[in-house]
Order: sequence, then structure tokens, then C-alpha cells
Amino acid sequence: PVTVPEGTSCSAGYTYAGDDNHNSSNGSDAVVITKADSTTVVTGGSFTYDGLPHGATVSVTGVGGLSQTPDPDYTGSCSAAPITVADGTTCTAGYTFAGDDNHNGSNDTDPVSVTPKAASVTASNHSKTVGGSDPVLSTTQIGFIAGDLGVGKITFSATRELGEDV
Repeated sequence: PVTVPEGTSCSAGYTYAGDDNHNSSNGSDAVVITKADSTTVVTGGSFTYDGLPHGATVSVTGVGGLSQTPDPDYTGSCSAAPITVADGTTCTAGYTFAGDDNHNGSNDTDPVSVTPKAASVTASNHSKTVGGSDPVLSTTQIGFIAGDLGVGKITFSATRELGEDV
């Protein structure tokens, strides 16, 4: 047998009738097939912020062809694949394989972190001639993603100090 369901027994037996040179014999014995171990590996990681969710992966393997890639569970400061993980908090991906008829259960966890992306804002350099009109002031933004910009999000403006009489 390949498997023997839990709570049942299986035995193997033989009977040899014998021949002119050998006596007959018979016997039997229990066949015990135990569950094989499974291995669960969760791979989280550290990602740089890009506005997208960063999920962990799960692999459950074992002898006899066990090969699964289920979705992980998330705990800590996240309940799904995180887009950001706030400073001072943790996001952990995990999975528990309960086992099956042929395999013992297994589990694993791994942290998922999202680090800040470098970004900068620089005021554009302009000049003004005495008596001329003020130049249009602007900024240059580097490292921001489109989803972070706009009304109710990050906005930029540039002004000059009042009181300059040129």
C-alpha cells in the first residue's frame, strides 16, 4: 500500500505450500506507514517604496509530490501584502500547512519591510532685473511616484519673500 488511513490497520501475509525439498510456511506482519514531514518556506523581504504592494511567497513541499504555493497570512502592522510599513512597526508573513493524509504539518514566518524611497525637492534658480516682473517660480521633484502627488497628497509650491523691492 502507498497510504493507510489513520485508525485502520494493514498487514501483509504469505503462504508457501512447500515442495519436495522445503516445508510449507506462512506468516503475516503489520505494515506501518507513517506520515512524511512537510516543509513550509515563507519568503518575505525588504523592498523600497514604489507605491505597489509587496507580497511574500509561500512554498510547501514534501515527498510524494507535495508542492503547493498558497497565499501567506499577514500579521503585525499589515493584514495584506504591504505598500508601506510604518517606522517602529513590523509586518510578518506566515503560513501553516495543517498536514494531509500523507504529510505532517509545518509552518514558517518571515518579515516584510518597505523602506523609504529617496526623494528631493529643489527650487529652480531664477533671476530678476530691477524693475522687471517677478519670474515664475517652480520646483523640481525627484524620486516621487505619480500616485503620491496631487490634491490631498503631496503638492509643491515656490514663493519669494515679500519686501524685496527690485
